[in-house]
Order: sequence, then C-alpha cells, then structure tokens
Amino acid sequence: MFFRSKIEKIKILIDELSKDELHSVHDKIAQRMLLFLLRHEEQAQILKSWQIGDRVFFYYKNKRVF
Repeated sequence: MFFRSKIEKIKILIDELSKDELHSVHDKIAQRMLLFLLRHEEQAQILKSWQIGDRVFFYYKNKRVF
C-alpha cells in the first residue's frame, strides 16, 4: 500500500477547501508561526543575557550537570 507524506496529504486537502476554510487554515498557521517566533525570540534573549562566568546547568543522562 502506498502512503503519502503528511505534506502531500495536506496539499491534496488544501485543493479541496473553500475560501472560508482556507482563511481558517491560514489563521491557524499564522498563530503557530507567531508562537514559534516568540519562543525563538525569548530563547535568543535569554542566551544574549548570559555572560562568561554565569552558572548554568543542563541534564545529561538524568543527572543535573553544572
């Protein structure tokens, strides 16, 4: 059985949408993109605020590393 990728399926579905449905999809995509951009900007601002000597941590193999 042939399975299409998600993008191929979306392209086919888009061709079947009405004008109002297309506007709705556009609005949803715009909202998702805005959230993505805001998170990216927030992360960039945090990284810019770090200075040499700042104490940071991350998790590696379920252990906190400083």
